[in-house]
Amino acid sequence: MGEKQDEGPSDSKIVEILNASYKKGRNPSVSTLSGGPGEGKIVDFNREDGTFTMVFKVGNDYINGKPGKRAQVQGGFASAMLDSVCANAVVAFSRIKTTVATLEQKVSFIRPVPPNTELFATAKVIKMGRTIAFLEAELRNGSDGPLLVKGSQTNSLIALPSKPKKSDYPEDTKSKL
Repeated sequence: MGEKQDEGPSDSKIVEILNASYKKGRNPSVSTLSGGPGEGKIVDFNREDGTFTMVFKVGNDYINGKPGKRAQVQGGFASAMLDSVCANAVVAFSRIKTTVATLEQKVSFIRPVPPNTELFATAKVIKMGRTIAFLEAELRNGSDGPLLVKGSQTNSLIALPSKPKKSDYPEDTKSKL
């Protein structure tokens, strides 16, 4: 995607950092869409082809109607999974230097989304500039399962603040860090 490898953490370190944040519940949307802290995870990050995949699993609390064979996840939650995978893809591809605000999302529902199954959401970065990113995303039932939901998204890029160093603080507060 055009960035040099030495401009931040390695791709494997990025996956480790993001997965650790999900386990600690630091990303409430991922926790909600995954059944609780520690359940959401990155299963693939491929800088070469611009893809980023996460697995989600929502229960019966997120369905239309009653639990049963015909139960399906409410569309807003399926849309949120695509939004989450796109946002996390931008964070990963920026080497954890950027977060996003969603400017636009288009979602097409191809098949009903079943609850209580592993749902694989994949984002593909189409173009990522200095201030805007364009992505496509899809949700599948299983890693190679049928396509359930397809979407596209435009995100505004927001620079994350750099972590302050102890030297940035006055002398009397350094001992408290």
